Amino acid sequence: MSGSLETGDGKKDFLFVNSVAKAVQVLEAFRGAGESASLTELTHKTGLSLSAVQRFTHTWEALGYLQKDPQSRRYRLTVAALELGYLFLCSSPLVARAMPHMVMAHEKHGLPMNLSLLSGSDVIYIVRLPHRSLKFVETLPGRRVPAFCNSAGRAFLSHLPDDRIGEILAEPKIAFTAHTLTGPAELRAEIEKARAQGYAFTRDQVLPGQLGIGKVVYDSRRQPIAAINLVMSSDEWTEERVVEELVPQLFQVAAAISGL
Repeated sequence: MSGSLETGDGKKDFLFVNSVAKAVQVLEAFRGAGESASLTELTHKTGLSLSAVQRFTHTWEALGYLQKDPQSRRYRLTVAALELGYLFLCSSPLVARAMPHMVMAHEKHGLPMNLSLLSGSDVIYIVRLPHRSLKFVETLPGRRVPAFCNSAGRAFLSHLPDDRIGEILAEPKIAFTAHTLTGPAELRAEIEKARAQGYAFTRDQVLPGQLGIGKVVYDSRRQPIAAINLVMSSDEWTEERVVEELVPQLFQVAAAISGL
């Protein structure tokens, strides 16, 4: 089933295939679905008809990307989906360039360090060098986190045009902790601060007792293409110590990855 997609400039993209987009919708519906999902749950998440979801899940199962439990009749992703992520990481020049610098810094300070990309209003971790104290889910690449409450995300936002920042800050937000900032005015102030000092600092925004610092990585044209961030415990680190000891390292790693 073919169709067209209207692009940002109002033109029609006649090469766009609607059926492929809907099939991918079904896979993306597993985001936040837990270990498995039923046809009814996938129908609700995608907004597609039950018959359409049934055809797409059957096709994905036949291709090896979904597996259906014969008893519960619930679907789960297979290792084939993971292989796509592996192919992306192996083929990414950014990852290849960043890894040696990140590993060296990680070995020096022993703190969790991440490389992420901006995706809409979120950041997606593509490289994670964890610490043993982190929960399992916090060590896995591919995790999506709202940019507004994340140090890497705020570093990204500080490089966006003001109108785009306004659009993102106007979106509905969930507070992850009692201290998560969600108001547009207070978030705008934090983004402006990150813009002025060249890095973002967060405290208790995603997890209680967690500090974070994030800085963008540039391409050869000085355009932000990624961000790195460090996280640490407020029980062990003060903001003053972070600024004195870790921020210079963050700048060094970002500059090395950027090739500056």
